[in-house]
Amino acid sequence: MRARAAAVAALFLALAACGGSSGGGGSSAPAMTLDVVAGSELKDMEPILADAQRATGVAVQLSYVGTIAGIDRLSGGEKHDAAWFAQDKYLALSSAGKSVRARTRIMLSPVILGVKHSVAQRLGWDGGKRVTWRQIENAVSAGNFRYAMTNPSTSNSGFSAVLSVATALAGTGDALRPSDVNRQAIASFYKGQHLVSGSSGWLSDAYLDSQDTVDGIITYEASIAALDNDSRLKEKLDRVYPADGVMTADYPIDLLDESKQPAYDKLVAYLKSPDVQKRIADTTYRRPTDTSVATHYPAIIAETPFPASAGAVQQLLLRFLNQDRVPAHSFYVLDKTGSMDNDDGTGKTRIQRVQDALAVLTGSDDSLTGQFARFADRERVTIITFSVHPEIDQTFTMAKPNDPAVFGAVKNLAAGLQAGGNTAIYDALEAALNEAVRDRSADAGRYDSIVLMTDGENNRGDDYDAFRRKRAAMPAFAQRIRIFPIFIGEASPAELERIASLTGGRAFDARKESLAGIFKEIRGYQ
Repeated sequence: MRARAAAVAALFLALAACGGSSGGGGSSAPAMTLDVVAGSELKDMEPILADAQRATGVAVQLSYVGTIAGIDRLSGGEKHDAAWFAQDKYLALSSAGKSVRARTRIMLSPVILGVKHSVAQRLGWDGGKRVTWRQIENAVSAGNFRYAMTNPSTSNSGFSAVLSVATALAGTGDALRPSDVNRQAIASFYKGQHLVSGSSGWLSDAYLDSQDTVDGIITYEASIAALDNDSRLKEKLDRVYPADGVMTADYPIDLLDESKQPAYDKLVAYLKSPDVQKRIADTTYRRPTDTSVATHYPAIIAETPFPASAGAVQQLLLRFLNQDRVPAHSFYVLDKTGSMDNDDGTGKTRIQRVQDALAVLTGSDDSLTGQFARFADRERVTIITFSVHPEIDQTFTMAKPNDPAVFGAVKNLAAGLQAGGNTAIYDALEAALNEAVRDRSADAGRYDSIVLMTDGENNRGDDYDAFRRKRAAMPAFAQRIRIFPIFIGEASPAELERIASLTGGRAFDARKESLAGIFKEIRGYQ
């Protein structure tokens, strides 16, 4: 897949994200700067921020990160002048919320459904008809609606959708508590999710690549509008606004450093001006917060209330990961060739970095993002190592959250890894796909994905063309399994990007980033 953005998650959900970037572009040195930790979906605001610098002298330096990861960092003492996420309700509930000195809403986008027009007609959801979350859940339960949605624990759009449907089905009329959740209905709703992503931006690209396999997408209104204007879209999407509640992202800029108030005031005044508000609406498809700017968007009937505590949010997300979602089968195809004994200047060999990354997935990271990244209850984990050919092939099934037996076994396997030999990438990937086919015949109903980690180019066994031919002869579901390559050391980015593109996955570069951090980010796609 061809997605490069790692979208924002908000509240607890966080989005997976990329490195730093600058929104500035003036010819002279800026009079003031703002260091802003921000959701990656705000990349589409960079042209506007460049003009803001020219008009105001304020240069905005955006450091992209998922919301949960961003709040973890802020709570841990990381310093930024401001924060800019899809919404800041979770920030307000966290310890980092005490640092907020001012907040200004910039633009709006509710999380809604985009449904293929033919499907909307068949279900009676076309023409702006009143549709409720209960009707949507009933359609999913009957097998009549399959959708794409982000992972609620990494992305705000997925979390907003799940919170809205869970609140509506609870029927209390109040902010959702974990005890209110109708687990049977929520589990039924999740069965309709046939495409998952760690970010909203990547989800849109994934939808375009896989639009024949799903009936619609649950995401931001702005993302659906962008899809409708994409020439690759085969069938227009009817927008469905559930009548019993949606959550609206309001993209507030939160000032964290009071000394930056003058720069903050200049920036938000520029972004809130009517001309810029209209430009935001025209170019990003988000609603303006300035009510004097004319729009064609329908009014939101009901806004879903937000949970009252950070603990309630965390419980809801951990329940999603461990109890409600369709269980995953996650394959890790790990290079243990001789070059994995090399040290890239990190103070650790590459194989030690792999061991550290697996430790994060088995409980060594107690941060909120670390808890969400752990192997989940009911999840099946297969680890295949390779050098001249596939070697270790072990499968573990989580019997409960934080299963000590599985965590211990994976740690022991990782500790025993020893580097040596050449690189048979495609033979190892074929072994993973064949294992998935065997597992599906015995236990259908899991969400399969493959993580490939390598530091070299293929030099043993099948080549790319042979792999592509063998994959094409496999069952259709196996051809839909996404592969997420991670490259370090001397691995060929072009080769691994080609694998990701073929399978609808996404490649990650760990040469300058934490391998453990990338393993955590990929969990949003599993």
